[in-house]
Amino acid sequence: MKDFMLDLLRTFSLKYFTRFKVLIQKPRLILFLAINFLIIWGFYWFHPFMVIPALIYTSVFFLIALSDWLEWLLRRLGDVRHVATNTEKERLNDLFDGVLSDTSIKQDVAPYIIDSASINAQAIGRTSVILSRGALEHFSDKQLKGTIAHELGHIENGDTVISNIITVYTFVYFFLVYIARFILMFIQSLFATNFIGDIFKFLITLLDLFFRIVSFVCNVIICGGSRTREYKADKYAYNIGYGAELTSTLYAIYDMEISDKKGLIEQMQASHPKVAYRIEKIEQLTRQ
Repeated sequence: MKDFMLDLLRTFSLKYFTRFKVLIQKPRLILFLAINFLIIWGFYWFHPFMVIPALIYTSVFFLIALSDWLEWLLRRLGDVRHVATNTEKERLNDLFDGVLSDTSIKQDVAPYIIDSASINAQAIGRTSVILSRGALEHFSDKQLKGTIAHELGHIENGDTVISNIITVYTFVYFFLVYIARFILMFIQSLFATNFIGDIFKFLITLLDLFFRIVSFVCNVIICGGSRTREYKADKYAYNIGYGAELTSTLYAIYDMEISDKKGLIEQMQASHPKVAYRIEKIEQLTRQ
């Protein structure tokens, strides 16, 4: 029993250490975590004695973000299902396994499907690649291989771990702001007829302003990193031998995508680079 528990602890520690290594290479993520720590600590009015509890809460949320449980939960919330029909299995399983075998990913990764007509694909956590029904309908086998290689690149590069961390801390941030706003509104209602009520009304306005500013800054940090991660996932697909397949996929999207001109703020908050720029990067790699 003792040996079993030691093996379990060793496996658990190794798994989390492997996922934790992503922090070393992601300065934007460290900045994001620092901001969220300050938000949690700020909920205690930056009291010196509350630094340790704030660090503990931050660490707990971080471990939740790295857990397999969160990946399962996100699949459930996204109404994602396993590959079910014979048609889906015959087409997708061998195709997916073929691409996966060309990677250096060691953990078991499986394809999943979301019943949506939109053309989309995404990776979640460390073991899930999700394809929409729209992507299965519109993409050829060659284009699906390019899509899968790109999504596996996100897993290999640790991008999906980052997405989970952002998801957890965004929820925590919204929850804390909601609680703080509720408390201030309650106190303000008790003194609505005098100047104390006006003070708390002003504090609510400041909190709303703080919420908008922090949300915007975090969004810019996240989206700026997200665009870089898309290019890196494209390069990963090219490096494992699926550059032509991914180029075909991007051209298919390029032919369908005609977007309106975006303003500066929208461009700063865009999570994906322009498809034409992604095609350009891959074609430059091909010419080298």
